[in-house]
Amino acid sequence: MVAVNLDPKRAVRYWILPFWILAIGLFALEAWNLRFSMTWDGVQYLDDADLYYRGDWANAANSQWSPMYVWVVGAFLHLLRPSPYWQFAVVHLANFFIAIFSLAGFQFFLSSLMRTLRGRLGSIPEWVIVVLGFSAFLYTTLDFTNLAVVTPDLLMHSFVYFVAGYLVRISAGERRSWDFFVLGLVLGLGYLAKAPFFFYTFVCLGILFLVLGWKKDGLAKLAIAFGAFVLIAAPYIAFLSHWKHRLTYGDSGRYNVVWMLNGVPYYHWQGKQLGSGTPLHPTRQISTDPPAYEFATPVAGTYPPWFDPIYWNEGARPHYRLSEFAAAAVRGAKYYEYLMHHRQLALLAGLLILMLAAPRKALLIRRLVANGPLLAFGLFPFVMYGLVHQDSRFLSSFFVLVWMALYASTLEAEPAILTGVVRSVAIVVGALMLVECFIVAASSEAQGTQDVTIAGNFPNPHWEIARQLNLMGVEPGDKVAIIGNHLPYFWARLAGVKIVAETLMNDPPCGGKGCLEQTTARWLRVKDLLAASGARIVVSPCIHGVVDQEGWVQLGTTGIFAYRF
Repeated sequence: MVAVNLDPKRAVRYWILPFWILAIGLFALEAWNLRFSMTWDGVQYLDDADLYYRGDWANAANSQWSPMYVWVVGAFLHLLRPSPYWQFAVVHLANFFIAIFSLAGFQFFLSSLMRTLRGRLGSIPEWVIVVLGFSAFLYTTLDFTNLAVVTPDLLMHSFVYFVAGYLVRISAGERRSWDFFVLGLVLGLGYLAKAPFFFYTFVCLGILFLVLGWKKDGLAKLAIAFGAFVLIAAPYIAFLSHWKHRLTYGDSGRYNVVWMLNGVPYYHWQGKQLGSGTPLHPTRQISTDPPAYEFATPVAGTYPPWFDPIYWNEGARPHYRLSEFAAAAVRGAKYYEYLMHHRQLALLAGLLILMLAAPRKALLIRRLVANGPLLAFGLFPFVMYGLVHQDSRFLSSFFVLVWMALYASTLEAEPAILTGVVRSVAIVVGALMLVECFIVAASSEAQGTQDVTIAGNFPNPHWEIARQLNLMGVEPGDKVAIIGNHLPYFWARLAGVKIVAETLMNDPPCGGKGCLEQTTARWLRVKDLLAASGARIVVSPCIHGVVDQEGWVQLGTTGIFAYRF
């Protein structure tokens, strides 16, 4: 077997550089195609950014939403100062640059992995690793954590790749103190990007402890990494704890158990779930038929119930029941199988072919053990999320780490005689995954977004609703109420208004006269209660029996209606 050393310069020139150009082009295409899209969480991040830049620390300190993404999008909005029409597009511009940063993180990880493989791949060329790695990275980034989604997941995955790169280097014997210090800084920045990184930090340090053992030098370097992490994380934990009047690094994990497993609703919990505690300050229910709630004070934000859900749900007690975790694990296993079998089938099939073709199964097992640190770090989030709540946007970088650990181990076990097979598999897998990348990037609908469906063909429907409200005399800072739970409130962010009350009514399931009369009667019962909340206007989707009553007007040709008090 002839050993072929990896030539990083040649790889950059002939393989990595074209993939960078392709990646940037696909990121730009996806960001542009979905430049006006928004998510429920995204509105809260933008609201929080406003509070930080106004110096409203008490309201900005939010234990649900991590700060770094808030700071990044806030900086773009503050520097570019877009009009309401372009506000969401500027956020996607920020996502575009975050995606490039994620690409840099992946490049660092891939280069680290290639360094450890130098001289161990025999006659297998280095471009095989590049093709498999970039195709996995591009697809999971564009589809699982796509640029249309206004959340910090893409930013968090950038730091995952940097951490994985250092984990690979240290496991391979590169153990300079400086590397441990930088690793700790990256772990701290990852925590600021998204709270689950707090757990990833201790998993990473635990894996490194198993690699380094009890040697004094190893323990000292782990202490350096932990100290660097504390240097970054401690100031924010102190800031958050000060304004929340209790020690906390964030509450999203605890409350996800409450919401996802214990059945406590996200919005308007009134304490009706037995055994789940009593809300200390719930939203104020002003009607039972139809259900209606007021929440003008004391929480800030466009939609206060979701801007600070921890405040409204404070008093909830999480229950860690084995049966609920087991049910979540079953759901998680099915979901992971779907993500692999239906959306990454080419990567899965290619890996299975190479594993079955490799005659040296003992060597394959030894290489899997050698790549155990990377594999363990990549698999941990699947276990963590699998026991509570799963979403593909949480997992894109971890899928890549697992794929690369498995492929690297398998390629090291392939004999020279199968080099042709390896090349063919890499070409086919890469081509199929890149086709999927183009399909996803060119789509006008990306997973994870919640777009409002309105009449007409408006490029920016959220802005159109806001514009029509402005023509009715609604001004930034005004209070509004909403009807129904099928109209996203992204328009409220663009209009600069605050939602202070809502009633949950849907289009009647039947078209009979009696059914419509009941809906009308419910509207008439709740109308004055909504007016008493301080709202100047009520906005509603087309609900028969409501918007066809006196006083309602359609907002242009959108199919969305408003009622002025």
